[in-house]
Amino acid sequence: MKTSLAVGVAVCLTLAIYFEGGSTFEPEIGQRHIARVIHERARANLRKWGGSDICDVVFYQRSKVCQFSFACLPLAKRTVRGGKAWRYSMQIARDELEGRSGLEERLLRYYMNASLTPPKNACRFRKEFVPVVQAGRHEFFREATRAE
Repeated sequence: MKTSLAVGVAVCLTLAIYFEGGSTFEPEIGQRHIARVIHERARANLRKWGGSDICDVVFYQRSKVCQFSFACLPLAKRTVRGGKAWRYSMQIARDELEGRSGLEERLLRYYMNASLTPPKNACRFRKEFVPVVQAGRHEFFREATRAE
């Protein structure tokens, strides 16, 4: 049972990495940071992100809005057909889940691709959250501390 559960979690994380970065040729570093955001949201175990289960986080939806845009696509558009990008995304997911990602950043919980984000939303992100790193085409953020 634990093996099938672990495989399910790896597949959910792989789907998110693949559709949020791998299928759009996001560089490896950007894909690794995407994986970290999802894993950190699950670790936070907050209802607003879907709780502690990675699959629940990946597919969480509130008011018909998905926190990861690919999850709201019709099933036919989010069906993977395998290939190199899928296998690469799966390796990144495994590395993240097994603590081998090589990333030092913790508490990353938000990201955006500014070229795909409306300027008003990009401005809000940059005001509301603390920028941590630019990786590939994405910017990654954390929540501000009380002192900030």
